[in-house]
Amino acid sequence: GGRVSLVGMAVAVTAAAIRNVDLTHSGDIRLSGHVLNARRRTSHGKLRLDKEGAGSVRKIDAAVALVLAYQARLDALASGKASAKQSQSYRPKRLY
Repeated sequence: GGRVSLVGMAVAVTAAAIRNVDLTHSGDIRLSGHVLNARRRTSHGKLRLDKEGAGSVRKIDAAVALVLAYQARLDALASGKASAKQSQSYRPKRLY
């Protein structure tokens, strides 16, 4: 459905922002760990975040929250309800 494709686009935009150093964070070890645990997968032509395997105990909740929060920020900026504020933060290493 539409929601899955919106999430897939949000994953792609967030991954690009990380690669381009447009998205940084405070260096929180839990967020970094969840981002490192997350894998980008394509299913039925749709991009999504997933665990490394079905039985994995490695958490990715914070990585999913990062994607949703970043998309919400972009939506707020696009609507004019928020303004961009630059700050220096830690850059996550990767979002697979």
